[in-house]
Order: sequence, then C-alpha cells, then structure tokens
Amino acid sequence: MRRSDILAGSFALIAAASARPLRAQPALANLRVGTTANDTYAQAYYAQDAGFFQKAGLSVEVQTLNTGTAASAAVAAGSLDFAVSTPVGLANALARGVPFVVIAPGSLATPRVAPGLVCVAKNGPVHAVKDLEGRIVALPTLKTLTEAALDQWFAQNGVDLAKIRTVEAIIAEMGVAVERGTVAAACINEPALSVALKTANLRSLGNPFLAIAPQFLVSCWFTTTTFAQKSPELVKKFQTAIVEAGRWANGHHDDSAVILAKYTKTDLAVVRGMSRCPYADQLRVAEIQPELDVALKYGVIPKAIAASELIAP
Repeated sequence: MRRSDILAGSFALIAAASARPLRAQPALANLRVGTTANDTYAQAYYAQDAGFFQKAGLSVEVQTLNTGTAASAAVAAGSLDFAVSTPVGLANALARGVPFVVIAPGSLATPRVAPGLVCVAKNGPVHAVKDLEGRIVALPTLKTLTEAALDQWFAQNGVDLAKIRTVEAIIAEMGVAVERGTVAAACINEPALSVALKTANLRSLGNPFLAIAPQFLVSCWFTTTTFAQKSPELVKKFQTAIVEAGRWANGHHDDSAVILAKYTKTDLAVVRGMSRCPYADQLRVAEIQPELDVALKYGVIPKAIAASELIAP
C-alpha cells in the first residue's frame, strides 16, 4: 500500500474510536463514618488510606470524634452512617431503646495485647490496686467497656467499689493528670499510653481487661437498624472494606503504623514501638458475651443483653 493510503486508514480508525461514547465510570456511594483516634478503632483510617473503601465502591468521609459515645450519638442523630464503639456501649444503647445493630468486628483484647493499662505516678502513693480506695480513677467514657473491666478488676483485687470515684477524661490528657495528681490513676489506651509512659513519670499498675476474659472483642462497627434495612448493599460493602482493612493492618504493621501516626498525630517511632492490637475477621458471639455479662453484673448496662441481639442477621 502507498504511504498516503496507510495514513488515511490510520486517521479513519482514530476518528472512529474518538466518535465512540466513553463508558461512564460507576459512581462511588457516599458514606459518613465516625471513629476515634486510637489503635483499637483505627480500621477506618486504614480502609481510607490503603484504598479498601474505594475498592469496595465507597467514597467515605472519615470523621474523628473524642469518644465512642460521641460517635453513637452522631449515628443516632443521623449525622453519621457508621461508627465504631464497644459492644458494652452499644448494649447500653440497645437496652434503652436506641436501634443500633453491629455489622462488623473491630479489635480484640488478647493476653498479649491490652486495650489499655491502668497507670499511676511512679513516685505516688499508689503501689497496689487496693491503694486506689478513696481516690479518683480516670477513664475515657463512663458506662462502657472500660468501666466494666475496672469494676471486675477492682473486685478481684479486694477493692471496695463504693470507695472508688471514676471520672471521664480526654485520653491524650490522662498522663499529665496522673502526674500532677489531679487523678490517682487512669486507664489509658494506645497510642496515648506509649506517649504517657515515655513522657510522664508514670508506671503501669496492671491490665484490667484480663479480668473479663483472656480474649474478647473490644470494638465493633455499627449503624442503625433503619439504615441496615434500607441499604443492605452499602452495609455489605462497608463490612467488606473494614474487615479487609483489619486483615491488612494485622499483616502490615510498618505500613499501617504510618497511617496511625498520621491520624493520631503521634510520633512514628512511638507507634512502631507500641503493642498493636489485632483485628478480628468475623463477629463471634463467644467473643462478645463475656463483657456483656460483666457489664450487667456491675450495673454498667441496665438489663441482660445477649450478644446475638446486637449482631445484624
């Protein structure tokens, strides 16, 4: 063929291709997700930055709140679609008629990794758990998992619960509060725990969560019953993304540490030196019921709640 014929044919093919309509990319579903800047609630950060939300077809606005209680209030009010809290916190809401439903697992407490430790001043008057009688103990949120764990731990150590005063405090400020003597002790979780032990004159008094069970689910992702019923496909996509993010974080501590440091505004070296929590790959009733039983025992929840009542069908 002549060169002019070849060129003419090429231009014709280009023109034909240009005339074809472009295939539209599927629109991503928009979701609002609430979490808290600590290790046990961090799956949403990993799903966002490592691309698991986008892979699932979701466009997500991740909002950081101070506590799981604040996240629960936002979901109940409709300003968030999904959030993370403790099973005890959600059981408390369910017992009071708030229609929450658990749709995905979060982090696990294990004998090796604690959700938090009770810290006291190194040179202070508290040397044993019983020394906390008549003193103030800080925790992130009242009437949730940490309070149930503390009550069980105190009882196991012979402490008169009537002589303990618990107060809520901002996690990042707990170390300073203990060091100054504003509170006698505080249950601090990561990464604030590692920061406090490194920068404040503190020591660990113990792991109260072992008083519940050797292993149990610390956090879980939830929505309202109405949202779950109206948008089952979105729930499924969110479940998939969150669980995949947890699996990825379990096996990629170096990469996930960079993300956790970014969102918690913690020095990367501190995060890499932490005992990182593992994330569960499915919801198991046996890993939820023990904490609900302890919470009922100490009045943290007002009535008996079965773990199966919390979980979406």
